[in-house]
Amino acid sequence: MMRRGLAVLLLAAVSYGQSAGGYYKNKKWGYKVRSLADWKSAALQSSEVWIASKHLGPQRLESKRSKFYESGYPEMWVMGFPHGLARGAKVEKKGETTEVTIRNPYRGYKHLLTENKHFLGGGYHFTKEEKDEVKGVKVTKYEILVDKMVGAPYRVTAWVYHFKDADFAIQFKILDDYHKKHRAAFRACLKSFKRIPRKGALPGTEATTGNSISVTDDDEKKLTPAQRASRRQGEFEKSLDIEIKALPDDWFVVRSKHYVCLANSSRKFAKEVVNHAEAIRGYLDKTFGQVGSDYVPPGMLRVFKTNGELNAYAQGTSWSGVRQVYVTEEAKKSGRKSWAMETVSDGVTGQWLSFKNRLLSDNLPWWFENGLEQHMRFARVKGKHVKIKPDDWDRDQIKQIIKADKAVPIRQLFEGGDKVQTYSMQCGSVISFMLTKGNRGKIKDVIPRYMKNMIKAIEDAEAEYKKKRAAANKAAIGRAVDKGMTAEEESEEETGEGDEDAGWEAFRKALKERSDAIRKNSFASTFGALTDKDWERLDRAWRRHAG
Repeated sequence: MMRRGLAVLLLAAVSYGQSAGGYYKNKKWGYKVRSLADWKSAALQSSEVWIASKHLGPQRLESKRSKFYESGYPEMWVMGFPHGLARGAKVEKKGETTEVTIRNPYRGYKHLLTENKHFLGGGYHFTKEEKDEVKGVKVTKYEILVDKMVGAPYRVTAWVYHFKDADFAIQFKILDDYHKKHRAAFRACLKSFKRIPRKGALPGTEATTGNSISVTDDDEKKLTPAQRASRRQGEFEKSLDIEIKALPDDWFVVRSKHYVCLANSSRKFAKEVVNHAEAIRGYLDKTFGQVGSDYVPPGMLRVFKTNGELNAYAQGTSWSGVRQVYVTEEAKKSGRKSWAMETVSDGVTGQWLSFKNRLLSDNLPWWFENGLEQHMRFARVKGKHVKIKPDDWDRDQIKQIIKADKAVPIRQLFEGGDKVQTYSMQCGSVISFMLTKGNRGKIKDVIPRYMKNMIKAIEDAEAEYKKKRAAANKAAIGRAVDKGMTAEEESEEETGEGDEDAGWEAFRKALKERSDAIRKNSFASTFGALTDKDWERLDRAWRRHAG
């Protein structure tokens, strides 16, 4: 965390008011705008076809008025809103796959702010809105104060140029403390906006735009394992091609056996991230490979140089067609050195499990899901070898939980399922212990066995759930026939017209019965042979190991 005095000294050395003397040119959209000194282009989400470019200032600024630490990079966004577009989503059925193409959903800048309430990062209000003309072009000028649900107020200056074929919005966002100092420089850039010849049609006006993704629903269940593998691989390569084409010029690509890394960090750090991800995947295959047989496609890693670039990318208004793992090189240089790689471990694990066995991934108890995530965050990689070892900070947290008598008995964790709420750190420590030091005797390989037994319990509970729902529907149809009604009319008569609470209560009850069955059957099939003394010994062994 930067001290305020140091921040002031650094800010004095950075001049946002000085123009670099050149222009940022975008031939895809056909415009140029004057650039500020040392500002750089930031990565865009590939499906955000209405965002032409993002730019970040060179220095993180610290708020002078917030009660807690609040900082952020100044940002400049250029957005394009072509006129007369078909908007929303285009849906096409192609055999077993439904493709949804996201089109430009916004009619203009103000419509964007209305439809996307959190686009500016918090609650806001307009402090100025006026019509003007710049070099013969009509312009609407906005001043916006973002002062609700934020750690410190931000000021937004946006000019919207109205052309015959499109509107262009140029938006500057900065902590309100610094707005007055830099508004003249921002205004100079806003005035400099000009159209230039572009290549091809305006983005968003082509026949197909945005990032096409496959909406699977239950389609994957109808496919053979080979067909699922082929489709997953195809979807990954298609998304990868789109993401690579959307990269700024200073980004590069590193590809390994199971991962593709898109980065603008140092090449050394990007390779560290890739090697770490490969080692973690190897550990997952070896330790939990038996929990599913589905194909796990390559994963996508995105490595940013700074936290500001990641924030600018993540605060967009859309989503990518493939799940990505984000990490920044800056995270490695600040605080705990392990944080950056812990993030990679966590993301790679979630990616892997969701493909390896979606049924299990979607139904893990809260404590176990958090524990597995924490366990993988304990992973330390050296070469291709993975060692599970909490660092000093982690160990201290676990010791404090035990010392304060806030640790939940291990039996209660497994037996209680989602009914148990405890610390993620304890959950991770318990799973790590049972996979490493405690992996012997009656509990040898018990964690993978528990996960496998849970799959069987989930399948049985799901079958029973569907059976009950089918029986309820059949009974409703029978009653309807007897009364000369439709099933819907009979249902309304039974519950009271417009009374949705009864229906929801029945639905919640059925889901609870399903959840309870999964929890009880998983526990019984895995730990049925353990006695009360076995559990007591296990709990004492973990506390000695962790504390």
